[in-house]
Amino acid sequence: MRQEVAQALANDFDIPTVYPNVDALLADPEIELILNLTHPAGHAPLNLKALEAGKHTYCEKPFALSLEEG
Repeated sequence: MRQEVAQALANDFDIPTVYPNVDALLADPEIELILNLTHPAGHAPLNLKALEAGKHTYCEKPFALSLEEG
């Protein structure tokens, strides 16, 4: 259901690609930059995953909730 809604919205706004999950998005070599607007508790896991995938990564502060995560 979510995929269908996402595809319908993408069609409405001429967005060329809908990804089924974050891993698929990170695997796309056309994606160079990740804008992470998740809840602060989700920042570190997604930021690290994006950086490990070779993507430039931007998020609102904080980058992580602890020194260990950062």
